[in-house]
Amino acid sequence: MKRVKKSKGLLEHVTKLDLSEAFDRYDEKNKGYRDQILTGIDGVMKELETMREENAAGTSLIRRLTDRVDDHETRFTKLESPGQ
Repeated sequence: MKRVKKSKGLLEHVTKLDLSEAFDRYDEKNKGYRDQILTGIDGVMKELETMREENAAGTSLIRRLTDRVDDHETRFTKLESPGQ
């Protein structure tokens, strides 16, 4: 059976400062990826906002047109009814 030598690094204690430095390096390394993702999300959110605004405008227009058509149908029915 082989004996594994323990390196000095494995015997040292990890301090809060060591962890903080490791997280800072990790954060810096991934900052570019995070920026790219957030920039992409900004575009998607702007498109979603535009779609919602267009949907609201279209819904309003459809309501007005429906009201006008209903009014015209009522008027046509009165004009076409016998006895007028």
